[in-house]
Amino acid sequence: MSMVDRFLERRVGPWSGRVWGLVLNLAANAVALWGVSSVMRTGSGWTWVVVGSAATAACISALARPARSRGSGE
Repeated sequence: MSMVDRFLERRVGPWSGRVWGLVLNLAANAVALWGVSSVMRTGSGWTWVVVGSAATAACISALARPARSRGSGE
C-alpha cells in the first residue's frame, strides 16, 4: 500500500484523508476561479489560474484511486 493510499484511508481529526482531499480540491477550485475572474477583469492573475489548476489536478489524481476493499461483510 502506497503512502497516498494510507493517507486516504486514515482518519485525520473528524474525517478521513479522502474527505480532507475533497476540501483541498474545493479550495483549489476556488483559487483557480478567483484567478479566472481576475484575468477577465484586469488581464492579470494567470499565476492563480495555474496554481489552482495544478492543485486541482493533483487532488483529482490522488482522490481517483479506488477505496480499499473491506470484504463482503462490511
